[in-house]
Amino acid sequence: MVSAQQCDQPLKEARFDCHPESSVSERKCLARKCCWKPVIPFITQSSTNHSMDALELNVPWCFYPRDFPTYQIKTNESTPFGQRLTIIKQQSTYMPNEILSLTVDLIYETAQRFRLRIYDPTKKRYEVPLQVPSIQTKVNVTDYEVIITQIPFAILVKRKSNGVVLFDSSVSPLIYADQFIRFSSYLSSPFLYGFGEHRQPFLINVTNEWRKLTFWTRDFPPLEHINLYGVHPFHINIEPTANFHGHFFLNSNAMDIDLQPLPAITYTTIGGIIDLYLFTGPTAQDVIQQYWEVIGKPLMPPYWSLGFHLCRYGYNSIEKLRTVIQRMHDAQFPYDVQWTDIDAMSSHLDYTYDKINFNGLPDLVRALQAEGKHYVNIIDPGISSTQPSGTYPPYDDGLKRAIFMTKFNSTEPIIGKVWPGLTAFPDFTNENSIEWWTNIAATFHDTVPFDGIWIDMNEPSNFVDGSQDGCTNNSLDNPPFIPHVLGDSLSAKTLCPSAQQALSSHYNLHNMYGYFEARATNLALKTIRRKRPFVLSRSSFSGSGQYTAHWTGDNRATHTDMYFSISAILSFNMFGIPNVGADVCGFELETTEELCTRWMQLGAFYPFMRNHNDLNMKDQDPAVFSWKAQQVMKQALIMRYSLAPFWYTLHHQATMISRTLVQPLHFEFPNDDNTVGIDKQFLIGRAILVSPVLFPLATKVRAYIPQDVWYEFPSGIKITTVGIFTELDAPLDKINVHVRGGFIIPMQIPGDNLMMGRGNPFTLLVAQSMSGNATGNLFWDDGDSLDIGNDILCPLRGFILHTGTGLLYHSLCVIGCYRLFVTVYSTRRFLQTNNCAISMVAIQWFISCTFVVPLFITGKIQYQVNGRICGVLMEEEWSFIYLISIAFMFPLIIIIILYTKIVKYMKQNPFSTKNSTNIPSQYRRQSELRLIRRICMIITTLFILDFPKLVSFIATEILLLPSWPYMIRVDRMFITFGISATMLVNIIITDDVRKVLTSTIKKYIVPKKRVQDINVIKMPIV
Repeated sequence: MVSAQQCDQPLKEARFDCHPESSVSERKCLARKCCWKPVIPFITQSSTNHSMDALELNVPWCFYPRDFPTYQIKTNESTPFGQRLTIIKQQSTYMPNEILSLTVDLIYETAQRFRLRIYDPTKKRYEVPLQVPSIQTKVNVTDYEVIITQIPFAILVKRKSNGVVLFDSSVSPLIYADQFIRFSSYLSSPFLYGFGEHRQPFLINVTNEWRKLTFWTRDFPPLEHINLYGVHPFHINIEPTANFHGHFFLNSNAMDIDLQPLPAITYTTIGGIIDLYLFTGPTAQDVIQQYWEVIGKPLMPPYWSLGFHLCRYGYNSIEKLRTVIQRMHDAQFPYDVQWTDIDAMSSHLDYTYDKINFNGLPDLVRALQAEGKHYVNIIDPGISSTQPSGTYPPYDDGLKRAIFMTKFNSTEPIIGKVWPGLTAFPDFTNENSIEWWTNIAATFHDTVPFDGIWIDMNEPSNFVDGSQDGCTNNSLDNPPFIPHVLGDSLSAKTLCPSAQQALSSHYNLHNMYGYFEARATNLALKTIRRKRPFVLSRSSFSGSGQYTAHWTGDNRATHTDMYFSISAILSFNMFGIPNVGADVCGFELETTEELCTRWMQLGAFYPFMRNHNDLNMKDQDPAVFSWKAQQVMKQALIMRYSLAPFWYTLHHQATMISRTLVQPLHFEFPNDDNTVGIDKQFLIGRAILVSPVLFPLATKVRAYIPQDVWYEFPSGIKITTVGIFTELDAPLDKINVHVRGGFIIPMQIPGDNLMMGRGNPFTLLVAQSMSGNATGNLFWDDGDSLDIGNDILCPLRGFILHTGTGLLYHSLCVIGCYRLFVTVYSTRRFLQTNNCAISMVAIQWFISCTFVVPLFITGKIQYQVNGRICGVLMEEEWSFIYLISIAFMFPLIIIIILYTKIVKYMKQNPFSTKNSTNIPSQYRRQSELRLIRRICMIITTLFILDFPKLVSFIATEILLLPSWPYMIRVDRMFITFGISATMLVNIIITDDVRKVLTSTIKKYIVPKKRVQDINVIKMPIV
């Protein structure tokens, strides 16, 4: 019996569950030598209803006494990575096969990252096969302090700067058995973000409630309080000081995570080891960056995938598909990607198409691609096992290569049931499966040239529990503890946990099935297309963002589902899969025109935007609705397409420097308590605030505008009410979008699709801060290259608006025949023209596809401020341009005359064998190219005149590519004419140029010189 004194726990919130199984009783509790104290929920009654105190719900009746047996430290030694402890336990408790001696590694990995590993030193246990940083030497200076308690064993980690507790395991005993591991910690506050994949508000607030979250991938339409498609045991905890820190439990077994109002957290897993990372932030973005450094940064998507995607389950025929495509074309909707679902397959068989109902699909796909569009098809992991031998290569070849998952202790494939009937399941942890998967995908690609692959049903989903033959009765299929999974069984609507895979049992790897399939599919696409892959996966695990995008699954056409989609995209941006979206307008149930209109408006600001609905539902592509609704949806899409360069730059930042694409207001404004938990609005990057309508028939939206400078987009009207919640007008034709002052947003005039619009003019949207400044950047490449940052046409470029001179300093890479406009959202008046306040001028310019003059300014110069076209430049500004132009006119004329004479002479006296036998041909060619290159440099320098106030800028490097178009890289802009002139002189009088000019004069201008008298200048090959 347990003494009453050891069970005297005055705070119900401080009880830690000793019997996490559902069927608890006093007898069972006392048998575990735990405390039993039932709690009768307090019920209050009013005149209208009854309510139950949420704080009393889910309080454990069976909880640990203070003296419950636990571990103590036996040895403590220093190591190069930190410390290694041996901890021992004198007696077993209530779970079978407890491990009484454990090793604890305390790894000081970085100044902001601490790792705690607890494992069995005598027997190798399963560990998550995720490539994480391997740190051999501890860092000397850290943001955290680690304190060890010997008896009972406990770890305390505190923030050095203020003593805030980041981790404290002393709150509850450690239980470490073969199939049951349980440990707890204090939380810094009851406010958390993370823990996916679950349908829940973005903020997890356990101030007044107990909450259980279960992690076991499962195919089920998103509902609250159940385990869903993915597993991400990562969270961010808000600290009382407005700092943030995070935990990542690196474990892929089935688990429960319990949160309680103490506040505290308890991890319960049924396998693996304890491998816990602590990230000290201190900002939320810092925590996310530190997390991504462990799990891997997200992939850079192809540019075309940022557009609008259209799909449905139930096109059913090529005629219906053509009708929808033509309808979208006739209504002039921009869209980039057409998808098909399993109804386009032949008998639901992977890597086939229905040659009867979808006859002509390959030609249709090629026709779409000829218009700049792309095509994505669906693939499920289940491979039909019932086709006649020799007729279905995916199964026949898979059998030969032995790449299918097998039954327990058998070489026979485990057989489940999915859409095509009885199916075998590839084991993507088997390295041989990658070549097999690539081969069968490549064969299908030869017939239907898809551009991306949609991998669905990869939890993995199964229409029967376990397998066609059931499961075993061993401890893998029937463990001593089962987390609170949907269906109350690990095999519910999936495969038997005892099924065997190359790396381990499915018991250990189930939650990573989608991860490994995404990896194999990503590698297959790289091999087949030799371009940047696009993969969309339903199931995911920590690190999946390296290989795939994600959508939130089979949602419903309700306003509630639309609301929860925001929490989902915010969470998956934390989880390292920033390219995420929900099925716009809803997948299940019939949508309505009002709901679909509002959802299209919201979806236009998802990172990934796809309209998709279910079999037997009415069409919901934008072109099927009324003319008025079409115009509103089209406006939303045009906004999305206009911002495509901004989205693309954000993706590059995510890939290179681990920044999320979208984020909650609280992450950007941590000191503003009003932003805590806001999940009906969100930020794109740091610059754009989106406040959608989420309630039926609403014409206003309650929104919070943080304390800063904000402009309405696209009108440019400055918002005067900030720092409070306010009601914004939101008629059906409007979504409230605001641009934050201090940012420069790259935009582009949209085309019919992103590929067709790549040559359109760019716009820099400049939103001034209160002080009049603004910054921004642009990443621009060919949109499809595999090597990001290496073999690219244009690196990242930055823009800065400086109020002292009203100038935009920038370094801009221009490819092809582009034009650039600048739009300013202004907070002050610098100049006055036609009643328009301006602080800078938009110069329209473009590349000329000519050999000699690759860059020049057009005569038309226009600008707009706060949405108004402000006419021509002021007279004195034009005068300034003319002064600079005249200053350059004389040397320019000389250069032109010189070039004309060169061309004329070369036409009249070409180098030939007859008159140049004494000159080696390689030197003649080198001299010609070098001469032309230098002349082009000088001419280009003289022609580049930008920003009429004070400056022109100098082209310091011109890279002449062997094929068109030429790329002009402007590395610096000089803010005074004097500096510009000095640089020009320096260019002209360099030894190299002087020799070229001297040689040229001797060659072509001084008359009657013999070829033998020409001084040949030896130059490197150009």
